[in-house]
Formats: sequence, C-alpha cells, structure tokens
Amino acid sequence: IEAMSVGLPVVASNVGAMPDYVIDGFNGFIFQAEDVDDLVFKINKAMKTSWHPIEISANVNNKFTWDVWAKKIEFEYQQ
Repeated sequence: IEAMSVGLPVVASNVGAMPDYVIDGFNGFIFQAEDVDDLVFKINKAMKTSWHPIEISANVNNKFTWDVWAKKIEFEYQQ
C-alpha cells in the first residue's frame, strides 16, 4: 500500500487483504500464492507495462484518507 501511495505498482499474492487493494493490471499484479512460475510471469509483466503513477497513487490515497477512515469507524460504532 505504501508503494502504491507514491505511484509504484506492486506484485502481490492472492492471500490476505492485497487483492482488495491491487487491481490486477491497473496498479499492480496479483499472483497465485505458492506458484513461482506465476510470480515470475507477473514480475516480468510488471516490468514491461507502462504505468501511470498519478492514477496508481490516487486510487490508493483516496481509500486511506482520515475522512474515509473516520466514516468507517463511525459506521462500525453505530452498528
């Protein structure tokens, strides 16, 4: 998430929360966990892809503002 916030694409596994934040082919690539061939393929693909750093950072930064988190916390407390 830190890398994306400054406009860098990421290669992340499909385990945990990363698939919620990485849009495959837009701000990075998701590889199948424990599949080394898929990891190598996605790294090579990431290196050959033209990225738009402003779009990558805007996508992530809009999800992690104080206003967004305050609304999420407020919603949880109202439940």
